[in-house]
Amino acid sequence: MHSFDGLLDRVGILSASVDYRYFNFGGKALYLAGFSELLELSQEIVVFRLKGGKRITIKGYNLALSEMDKEIVIIVGKILSVEVL
Repeated sequence: MHSFDGLLDRVGILSASVDYRYFNFGGKALYLAGFSELLELSQEIVVFRLKGGKRITIKGYNLALSEMDKEIVIIVGKILSVEVL
């Protein structure tokens, strides 16, 4: 378990039944865990396929992947919207 996931678990936000989780830090950064594939990446839009088959779309300006491994990613820039479908 990642240390951020541990924090979410301690405050009762994280559920074991959730395949993915994300947290938007005031429109400046987004933490995402539980993705399976990067589908689209540009400065205006980032799309991931989530575990379980849904997609998450992040829209904004100057978006970039700050850190990424096989389980988590941090997206930075001006985040205007996040949508899970």
